[in-house]
Amino acid sequence: MNRTQKLLAGIVSILVITAGTAWYLKTNQDIAPVSPAEQAVAVSDLVVGTDREAKAGLLATVHYNGQVQGGLEFESTRAREKGVTIKLGNGETLVGLDQAITGMKVGGKRRVIIPPELGYGSRTVGDVVKPNSTLVYEIDLVNVEDPPVEIPGETYTELKTKDLATGKGAKAAGGSVVKIHYRATLSNGKDFEDTYPRQTPVEVTLGAGMLLQGVDQGIIGMQAGGKREIKIPPELGYGSRSVGGLVPPNSSLIYTVELLEISKAPNKQDKKPVKK
Repeated sequence: MNRTQKLLAGIVSILVITAGTAWYLKTNQDIAPVSPAEQAVAVSDLVVGTDREAKAGLLATVHYNGQVQGGLEFESTRAREKGVTIKLGNGETLVGLDQAITGMKVGGKRRVIIPPELGYGSRTVGDVVKPNSTLVYEIDLVNVEDPPVEIPGETYTELKTKDLATGKGAKAAGGSVVKIHYRATLSNGKDFEDTYPRQTPVEVTLGAGMLLQGVDQGIIGMQAGGKREIKIPPELGYGSRSVGGLVPPNSSLIYTVELLEISKAPNKQDKKPVKK
């Protein structure tokens, strides 16, 4: 073998070794589990914004429509005049939606496809979102701003109610079916839920576990047309749970409830005639 042939043979050996090493590394990467943080949504910018960029830790105000891929719409913020404000990177929304908003600039519009792992996963949501559904969102970024400085709220040790308006007629009791509107805040006044923008009241059966214990208990005794402020200690609220990044663990809550209608009184067992 002459000098040139030896040189070529050496180069081929190096390439084989390098390729084998690269294959080994790739194989080990492929078999490693992929965490949600390493996954990503499929993004298509319909309009590129030109103002402030949305980043983790900032408040992003958005409008969006959500639908199951190839199916029906299940969520829309368009009915809310001011949109929805989310603190990015704080667990306040779906991981995939948080990822999709991050990096947008104000004025931008983005269409994203969210895989099940970054959406609702194996959960069923309403009648439309089935387990392991791929979701499609169209997002408009309305505003980005710094979050306000949090002011600690008061801690309640017992349930307290205050009537803001007195209603008329029968009083709500355990088993009553009632229609209500409510606004919910932390004890420091920070909103986390409001039924009024939906325009449709909530219908619930008292005592059936459809509401937080504190809200359920606080409505008892109200009359149609009445409005009541209910201050709820943590153990009658969400307890040690954190809810969507909006309600910290062990939070005291304030619900302002308007009772619109008592549509059904508690069922009473028919009394049997007493035999004489």
